[in-house]
Amino acid sequence: MDSAIEVMSREYEELVAAAVEVVEKSGGQPGRALEELKQRWQLFMAACDEAEEVVELARRRITAEHVMDVASGMAPEGSAMPPLPPISS
Repeated sequence: MDSAIEVMSREYEELVAAAVEVVEKSGGQPGRALEELKQRWQLFMAACDEAEEVVELARRRITAEHVMDVASGMAPEGSAMPPLPPISS
C-alpha cells in the first residue's frame, strides 16, 4: 500500500509541475506543455485508480475476515453482528 501511495504522490507532484509549466508558457506556445499536462493528468489518475484498487482489496479482505470471525463465533465481545445460525436445523 505504501508503494501505491508513493506512486500517487509522485504523479501528483509531476502533474503540478506540468500545470505550472503550462501557466508559465501561456504567453507563448503552450501546446507541448498542455500535452505534457494531459499526459501527467492521465498518469496521476491511473495512480489514483491503482491506489483505490489496493484499498478496495484490503476492505474486502477485512470484511471477509470479520464475517468469518462472526460466523465462527470468534469475533470480539460486543461485535455489531450476531453469530450466524447453523445452516442445518
